[in-house]
Amino acid sequence: MQESQWERIGWHSEDPNAYTRPLLGSELLADQASILEDGFGEGCIGLTFTSTLSDAKIQARLRIAMAHLRYHCPLIAASLEQGIHDPQLRSWVYVPVKDMRDLQDWLDESVVVVPEPIEPSSFVEKMGLQRMPYIRKDGKQLILRCYLIRPGSEPDAFCIFFHGVHSIMDAKPTLDAFSLLFDSLSNPGHFAGLDWGQEWKQLPVGPVTVTGGPRDGWDTAGASLFAKLASTYGNPTPSHSLQCKRLDISVPGRSVKAELSFSDIETSRIIHVLKTHGYSVTHLTEAAYAMAIFKLNPVVPSDAAAAHVTFQRNVISLSKYFVPQYTEKCHFVSAFVLVPVSFYWRDIADAEDDKARLLVAMRADKAQYDEYLANPCLPHLMAQQMELAPPRERMVIGNPLAPILTNPGIIENRIASEWSDTSDPGEPALFRVQDFHIHHRLTAPAPMGHTWTMHGRLHIQLVATDNWEQAELQTCLDEIRRQILLLID
Repeated sequence: MQESQWERIGWHSEDPNAYTRPLLGSELLADQASILEDGFGEGCIGLTFTSTLSDAKIQARLRIAMAHLRYHCPLIAASLEQGIHDPQLRSWVYVPVKDMRDLQDWLDESVVVVPEPIEPSSFVEKMGLQRMPYIRKDGKQLILRCYLIRPGSEPDAFCIFFHGVHSIMDAKPTLDAFSLLFDSLSNPGHFAGLDWGQEWKQLPVGPVTVTGGPRDGWDTAGASLFAKLASTYGNPTPSHSLQCKRLDISVPGRSVKAELSFSDIETSRIIHVLKTHGYSVTHLTEAAYAMAIFKLNPVVPSDAAAAHVTFQRNVISLSKYFVPQYTEKCHFVSAFVLVPVSFYWRDIADAEDDKARLLVAMRADKAQYDEYLANPCLPHLMAQQMELAPPRERMVIGNPLAPILTNPGIIENRIASEWSDTSDPGEPALFRVQDFHIHHRLTAPAPMGHTWTMHGRLHIQLVATDNWEQAELQTCLDEIRRQILLLID
């Protein structure tokens, strides 16, 4: 499969030097989900940190850091436009920086300092009500904005958030972008001398190119992969799920949230058991969530043979497949595939107790991931799906309440906890990253779960639309916690 590359479009009405390529793979899926589902998935991701610098210095450095980020990841200043490669599906359009006034105008609208203190949870809820893109004063799109907020009255505490389209903002690429941002915040340097006008050369290639080019074996391994997906998605029995009192959403984007975290001691014991037996946090949390659903919404005997919990959209990041010539931290664009994972009650029901059922579910989860990851065509699955059948209208598969859970992983693997001025190695760190925040605009009734590990502690959150009560989500999280702790009993 040959992949589209960036090309100059001199006829573009905005600028004769614009560059474009179609959205590819998960970029396209995320964009169409946003268009067809009233902004579903638009992201707000941020970090809480402390700093020895003054408020004014941080604000000044943030503008410099965002200028550097635009140079290294210019897609953040692109627009999304229909009618270039397809009458319906959108394409990226990027116009290089003309001069410093042009760049300053972009910074004026892409960096926002929120004047009044606001809790991170309140901020992301507010952003969930805001549709993307922003429209600049000159009428152009702004697909990503950076916010600096004060989370409270502590003089050294701050948060930086990116709010933008999901076609850029997967969790891992966003954390990589934060890493670039904090590197520049710590060592700001100058941006006027960069090779502006040529930054378009850093625009990201598509998912096939970044993972090494077309794969052989679509007639065999690819066909097997598509057959597995068709079998799962074609199951006539919808996924088992939690139940809520109503499906109707009053205000799209308005959210309720429940969250939990394990102590560092609990997390250490959990990770030790997982590593000893060859499992990952993903295997555990997905199995625990499935077992919580079966516990809170028991399967009736007449449904026992067919009942299953299926995570229909499990994310596998492509970052592990990137080939060396592409700098991963500068590849700020969506790059994932989605796979379903199922847990059948008939395979679990006869286990002797809850812990035994959890272990059976973990083995089932691992076996399915092992099969997916062994398939050489997996990295190009989404690219192939979007090439063959891009979503052009709303589509719901099975139960609209089927669970969703993604794992951004260990946050420190993507961004360091401390950042210092490299010219003063003996001085205390200028920035200490303390907490991670992730939120998406939700317009469908299924809760969205995220799990991550930071500072040695495992965190899980469930966010849902306003058809759910917070107590319903918290009850589920409490049961997930109970299930997970069975592992270290």
